[in-house]
Amino acid sequence: PNITPPPGLAAACGFPFTYDATATGTPPFNWSLLDAPAGMTIDSIGRITWPDPIVSDSSYAFSVSAQSECSLVTDTESIVLRVVSAFWA
Repeated sequence: PNITPPPGLAAACGFPFTYDATATGTPPFNWSLLDAPAGMTIDSIGRITWPDPIVSDSSYAFSVSAQSECSLVTDTESIVLRVVSAFWA
């Protein structure tokens, strides 16, 4: 597979974050996350969810991986996610 690089991603503290990872190649894919923040998950169709994003002084860096069940080829893409406060002073 070849994972489509995500655009710049941002989440708001207090609001669930979701992002649908996509890949080209021969499906089905086995999706996984590497070094993701606690509570973040990815499901069998590549949907990344984080129910409670937490504001941080720096962005969160993690990776998403897709492995084709047919060819056993794997691709990994780095993701940077910025979490901002949902309320502005």
